[in-house]
Amino acid sequence: MGSCFSQSEEEEDETVRMAKVLSGISFFRMHSMRQLELLSMAMREVTFKANHLLFQKGDHEESFYILKNAADVAKLSFTDFTGNLEEFTPSCFGETGLRYNNAKFHFGLFCKEPISIYTLTPHEYRRVIVNQAKEQESQFLQFLRKVPILKMLTEEQLQALGRSLNYETFETDSKIISQGSRGSTFYFIETGVVKCLQRTQKGSNEVITEVNRYAAGDYFGEGALLQDAPRNADCIAVGPVNCLTLSRSDFNDILGGLQQLLEHNFRARVLKGVELLSTLTDAERSELTDLLVEQTFEAEEQIIKQGDTGDKFYIIKEGEVRFTRNATDIVVGDSVLLDSMPKTDASDEIGRLFTGQYFGEGALLTEAPRRASAFAVDQVTLLSLDRSIFNSVFDQSLQDMLNRNFEKRRGQEDRDTVVEFKDLEQIKVLGAGSYGQVLLVTDKVTGKTYALKSMLKQRIRETKQEEHVRNERNVLASIQHPFVVSLRQSYSDNEYVFVLLEAVLGGELYAYMRGSGRLKLRDSLFYIAQCVVVFEYLHSHNIVYRDLKPENLLVASNGYLKFTDFGLAKVIDSECKTYTLCGTPAYAAPEVYNLSGHGKGVDWWTLGVLTHELLSATTPFDGDAEEIFESMELYARAYPNIRLPRGLSGDIGDLCLKLLNPNPNKRLGCGPRGRDARDIKMHGIFRAFRWTALIREEVSAPFKPKIKSMYDTGNFYTPHLTSRPIHLDNVDPQNVQVSAEWNF
Repeated sequence: MGSCFSQSEEEEDETVRMAKVLSGISFFRMHSMRQLELLSMAMREVTFKANHLLFQKGDHEESFYILKNAADVAKLSFTDFTGNLEEFTPSCFGETGLRYNNAKFHFGLFCKEPISIYTLTPHEYRRVIVNQAKEQESQFLQFLRKVPILKMLTEEQLQALGRSLNYETFETDSKIISQGSRGSTFYFIETGVVKCLQRTQKGSNEVITEVNRYAAGDYFGEGALLQDAPRNADCIAVGPVNCLTLSRSDFNDILGGLQQLLEHNFRARVLKGVELLSTLTDAERSELTDLLVEQTFEAEEQIIKQGDTGDKFYIIKEGEVRFTRNATDIVVGDSVLLDSMPKTDASDEIGRLFTGQYFGEGALLTEAPRRASAFAVDQVTLLSLDRSIFNSVFDQSLQDMLNRNFEKRRGQEDRDTVVEFKDLEQIKVLGAGSYGQVLLVTDKVTGKTYALKSMLKQRIRETKQEEHVRNERNVLASIQHPFVVSLRQSYSDNEYVFVLLEAVLGGELYAYMRGSGRLKLRDSLFYIAQCVVVFEYLHSHNIVYRDLKPENLLVASNGYLKFTDFGLAKVIDSECKTYTLCGTPAYAAPEVYNLSGHGKGVDWWTLGVLTHELLSATTPFDGDAEEIFESMELYARAYPNIRLPRGLSGDIGDLCLKLLNPNPNKRLGCGPRGRDARDIKMHGIFRAFRWTALIREEVSAPFKPKIKSMYDTGNFYTPHLTSRPIHLDNVDPQNVQVSAEWNF
């Protein structure tokens, strides 16, 4: 229908009319009026001739149809319609296919007479919604960056606030803020003008003075984010005004109090610059910020003494610290910054450190004596961290944390040697998918068994899965974790691409759950905790998994899990979101369905669904994709007043509900303070859990699968092959290459 700038008045009226029609359809109620207007503009008017078949029952919903005039439904003829046409006559068809790839029509439809119908393809629908979401987020960020008191927030924190802004409309002369009222909301003006009037008393007369005027792009009331202080003026709409609003309660729910947040960010920035802590994850450094204790020292008061055993690390929050060293008593250093200071021949001053700098970090690592003495120049405020506190909170020493390196711990030696494709011998088909099969193979040279994922290039092209297939290979090549299947090699020829993985022969967790029904709490926590650890690892590498479900969790011979199927995994920047509609319907998060953009928080939602399924033997949302999304909308309106099934009470119920928060900004593990998995690990349900023992695989597994030999496939279901079986004997090894890149 063309650009809104070139529309005639009649076309503009039609756009608004159709947007209002769409707003009355349940499928579209999640969208704003602006989005509905854009969708209306993207629709194409088509006139169909008499006796034209629009679609038959069972056809894929490749377009959304809506009658230009609802009364024209009499010109249509329905076939195989299961409803009562006298009670309900639909005027639109195929909306499910806009959001879900495999939706099919439940009835047939053809035109008895010529008729005008608006059509919209899934591609256009997703393009409009995603582009509008990106444009809106960019606009919100521009607003927030203007506010001085928010300048110290990180980009991720600003994005979280942007997603919490609400629209509010004010009519002409309506009072937005009343002088003297307690402030709790901050306003950005999107359109319109606001005047500020201040009322003062002169004798017995009240004097009203206009003290300011704000237009589109301006903001007011930002002090409400800091404190509950009285407003100092009336703010009144001059004509219609559209505002974006942010309440202090929403701000505090997402980020905590502003002052505390700014303090947290200051500490986090300093810790990020400490070389000794550089290998810790962002979540672990974030946890350290909350362990720092504030101490004040008066002028010339001694902070540390040369030769004493060091047990604390210090950050200078405010003030100045001078250091002296006795040359006759030099000891091993405990600070990079102190080591850079000049050597002296007496107990003289060797240097000074100022606000934002740190010293004594070596005390977190060893009990070495202090290399210098430190004194407050004037009054100085320090933030300190005791080594014993560090060790008790993290359940391991800093030295242990620095030594952990999953890339070197497991399987790296295998990656350094090439397994030749010609040496692989097929044993059996382990599984089958839409574009390939997984074969159990053995290396004739070493005798080791592997899982060979074999995928047809033609089928990958037909289903447009090139990016997902590449993602899986690239992600697996970049990581190594004890609870993730290890990539051994990748190959390609003209017809296939192959991924060689470690063989995990205990079957899927799904099979164990299906045979056991509801799991005991202790057993469930064993599996939930492994998912937490894997997500913590993946998120620290900016990888979002997006496909957690029991079928993608294999069970190793020791009973521990191995994550598999990384086809939907994606590398994203820490401040970035992605907009792909993907995942298993029963496990996908609300933000995936509504195309508003999603990040690492979708993994925590899927963990909430898995927690629900482990303990109740049911997923919280059932049915087809459309039914699931409708259930989610009802759930979101009722949250947090949700009644959970048997098995999900007390702490575990609380954990499940917090993971299943429909608002990703407030979901457990999603706080934009870098804590991620730490918030989940600190939940009450895990108060006695042995995280370090889990990583070392020292926690007893609920069950260990029976595996008779390295060739035993008895723990897997017999696969249903939808394409011709793949036989390695039919693949010429001379044409197969070890591949760094795949071309389709």
